[in-house]
Parts: sequence; structure tokens; C-alpha cells
Amino acid sequence: MFNFVAIKKILITFIALVVQSLAFAATCTISGSVTASATTCNTLSTGDTMLITGTLTINANYNVQASNDIVFIIDGGSITWSSNADLNAGHNSTFVFINGGALISGAGSCNASKRILFSGTSIVSCNGGGTALYSFAQYNTAGGGSVAGPLPVELIKFEVKNQGGYNKLFWVTASEYNNSHFEIQNSSDGVNFITIAKINGAGNSNQLIYYSYVDSSKSISYYRLKQIDFNGSFEYSKVIKISGQKNISINEVSVFPNPSNGKIKIEIIIPDIQNIQVTLYDKQGKTILSQSSIEYFDDISIISLDLSYLPTDIYFVQTIVDQKAIVTKLVKL
Repeated sequence: MFNFVAIKKILITFIALVVQSLAFAATCTISGSVTASATTCNTLSTGDTMLITGTLTINANYNVQASNDIVFIIDGGSITWSSNADLNAGHNSTFVFINGGALISGAGSCNASKRILFSGTSIVSCNGGGTALYSFAQYNTAGGGSVAGPLPVELIKFEVKNQGGYNKLFWVTASEYNNSHFEIQNSSDGVNFITIAKINGAGNSNQLIYYSYVDSSKSISYYRLKQIDFNGSFEYSKVIKISGQKNISINEVSVFPNPSNGKIKIEIIIPDIQNIQVTLYDKQGKTILSQSSIEYFDDISIISLDLSYLPTDIYFVQTIVDQKAIVTKLVKL
């Protein structure tokens, strides 16, 4: 399931937690190889962070954080079980794995006695057996988790743009767990939606995954994503409205200098342009030249023309943007 409470929720939230921990709370960093004991990060309290860039080895029950709700960030490191033992965490603790961080079974077999407990409740075991609900592998694949289970599908970007006369949808997930597919839904009024396409999900992932879809609609449209798990559970994204391609106004196209000594620039101030075609006509309507070479500067596109070889006269400049918008300008040489 995904949640649109905030864009980039999981990545930004946990990066922010690290920053806040450094500024406002405590962070205990394990950068080498450390065997968990009663003194390992024992100064942390609720709201603090344990950052593991090395290896935290569990050889016996690790209960130091059993009553504290902390964030365990395993950044390229691991929590490794070399015996049948418990890691006890507070009820609202969270595990986040980035840059290959993981829960690992070290010495001995991967079994139900290598566990993570939240407030005394077994949620994760190495093989997902016993009274646990999830395995190390499930948490690793999802990029972490909490008492509620592996991290859900986290949508960090969803946008719709009109490009080339078509509505193009883009979205990015930071993590996926049991993600079967996405349904792309469209509406003309923002209330009644219909499914226009289905895009398969990655299933399980803790990497950035990029998705896109092109809709041939050119009219005012509302879009949303419906994310569906393998078990049939689903959730909707936010709704995005797009107005479709419009005819650009004369104020959005500038020809300068005008009058000109022969060299002119056509400046188009419109974002997300895919194609611009400029055609120069004489007063009789004869085509003098046609050009589509563009310089891009953020939301400004510029086409430069050298007309110094033409006789002094008045010419017409026709600008076609994404095959839909047309503006005609006069230029005097």
C-alpha cells in the first residue's frame, strides 16, 4: 500500500530523522564490528537513532532498547545473528535499510529463534517461522519495517505533464512490498474515475523504480493511481488535474530585436516543450526557411535565426509548439 501524506515520504522522512537526530536528539553510530551487549548504545532513548554502517552482531538477547522507540538505520551495514537470540525493540521502533543494509543470519541455521520483537511481540524471525509474521528476507526486500510489517509501497513522485500533445504520467517508488500492479484511472470531472491502463508492479523492492504511461487524451483530465497488492488490498494516490494543450498567447512568444539587423531570436516561455517549429514567410506567403533547433533554459526555449542574407523587408514568423499551438509574429529587417 502507498500513502501520499507527503511526497517522498519514506526517503525524506527517514533522512530527516537522521538530520533531526544529529541536531535535536542522540545518534549512536556503529561503524565497525560490534557484538551487542548491555552497554551497546545504552544511552539512547525514545526518539533517538541507531545508525549501523558496520556490523552489529547478536550473540545473546539484546534488550537495551526494549522499552525505547528508536529508529534503526542500517546504512550499508548489517545486524547479524550468530546465535538463537532476540533483538528487543520498543513498540513504535522502525528499521530502515539503505545502501544494501540488511538483517543477516550468521553462524548456525536460519530459524525461528533468531528474532526481532517489538514490545515483547515476535514480528520477525530469520525464516518467518515460530510466532513471527515475517522473515528477514521480507524486511530486507522491503527496505525495512516496523511492528506493522515490512515497509509498504512508497510513492515518492507522481506527476502528469502534457508533452507532444499527449498527457504523460510519471511516478517513482522508493520501496515496494507485495505490489501486484498499478491501475491508471482517468476522470473528466474529478469524481467519477475509470481505469484506462494497468502497469505491473515490481512485487518487492527497496530500490527506486521509475514508471511512466502516455495517454492520448488532450482534454482537461484528472488522474490518479490505484496501487493493488497481491492480496487484493489497494490504495489511491492523490488526484492530479491537467488542462491539456492550449493555444499559447502572443505574450508567451517574443521576437527580438525587432526591427533587426538580420539576426533574431524567438523566445518561447512555456514549460515542458517537446517540439518547436519556426517557419519564416515573406509578404506573399512564400516559405523562406523552417527551423527547429532549440536552446533550452529551464522553462524558456530559444530559436536563433540568421536572416542577414535576406533583403530588407517585413517577414512573418510562425511558431508551432508541440504541433498544437500557433502564433504569428511580424519582424522587420
